[in-house]
Amino acid sequence: MDTKKILENIQEFRKISPRIHSQTISVFLYVAINEGKQGVPMTSIENFTKLSQSSVSRNVALLSKWSGIADKDKKIRKPGLDFVETFEDPMERRRKLVRLTTKGKVFFSKLN
Repeated sequence: MDTKKILENIQEFRKISPRIHSQTISVFLYVAINEGKQGVPMTSIENFTKLSQSSVSRNVALLSKWSGIADKDKKIRKPGLDFVETFEDPMERRRKLVRLTTKGKVFFSKLN
């Protein structure tokens, strides 16, 4: 294991988001590594990372184009990192899948 490369990769994340959490990095890397052609089920992210469903959803939102509601009264959406997108599984509509956006793929290629 190249610890210097790990540190460099963490610094790349910090360049785009100085206060990014390790959970968010873990979710991004899991999706990037396991994406395939279909996308990654949210439940797979939960199982691998051992995060709760709400934590996975929150971290996926931070990595998405819009990170959610900044002010619950005003319903203002904050911009996210736009590294992933979610979509409905066409074979099982209750299941959400996650895949990298073009921006996410470019960022991931910088890490390799």
